[in-house]
Amino acid sequence: MPFRTLAVLAFAASIVLAGDPPKGPTAEEAKPKVDALKAAKDPDTKKKAIGDAAGCPHATVAATLGAFLADPDEGVRSAAAGALGGMKGSADAARALAAGIGPNAKKPAVLSAVFASMGNVNSAAAVPALKEFAAKQVPIRDEKQSEAVVAAINALGEIKSKASVEVLLDLYKKQVGIGMDCSKGIHGPVYSAITGGLRNHTGQTFNSLPGEAELWWRKHKDEFNDNLTKK
Repeated sequence: MPFRTLAVLAFAASIVLAGDPPKGPTAEEAKPKVDALKAAKDPDTKKKAIGDAAGCPHATVAATLGAFLADPDEGVRSAAAGALGGMKGSADAARALAAGIGPNAKKPAVLSAVFASMGNVNSAAAVPALKEFAAKQVPIRDEKQSEAVVAAINALGEIKSKASVEVLLDLYKKQVGIGMDCSKGIHGPVYSAITGGLRNHTGQTFNSLPGEAELWWRKHKDEFNDNLTKK
C-alpha cells in the first residue's frame, strides 16, 4: 500500500479514536432538571433534585442551583455548592458560586464548600469574586479566623489562570509584609495556602522575602499561556 494512502488512513483513524469534543446538555435536556429544582419544597426533595441536576452543566441549571446557596437549610446550601463544583470548566457554575459568597458570609462551613467548589470548577470567571473576598481579609493575624480565607486562597491555587497568580502575588506581598512576629509568624495557614498556590501554578518555591515571587513572575510570566500551560 502506498505510503500516502497509509498516512491518510492513519490520520482518519486518529480522528475516529479522538472523537468529537463532548457537547454540553441542550436547553431541552436541562429543562426537566430546572423544573424539578423549582418544584422542590422540603430539604430532602431539594437535595434529591440537586443530586439529579448535578450532572447537567447547563447555564439554566447552574443559575437555578445558585439560588439554593441562599436556602434556609444549610444542608441544601452545601449540596448545591457540591453540585456546582462538579461542573468542570463552567463559567456559569463559577459565577453562580460567586453569587453565593455574600449569603454565606456568616456560615463558614458553607462558605468553605463554596470556595472548594470554585477550585474544582477551575474557571477564571471565579477569580474576581475570590480576589474581592480575600483582599478584605489579608493580611490576617488571627489564625482562628483563617478557615474561610484559606479555602478562598486554595481555590485560587487550583484555578489555572494568570489572573489567579496575580491575585496570589498581591496576597503574598500583603501577608509577608506583616512581619515574622504576627500570628505565630507568617508561616501560618494563610501564608502556607498562598505559597502553596504559587508553587502549584509556577512550580517554584518562594521564601518569605518581599518582592521575591513578584520579581520571578515578572521575568517568566510571558512563558505561560493564560491558562498557565507553557508556551
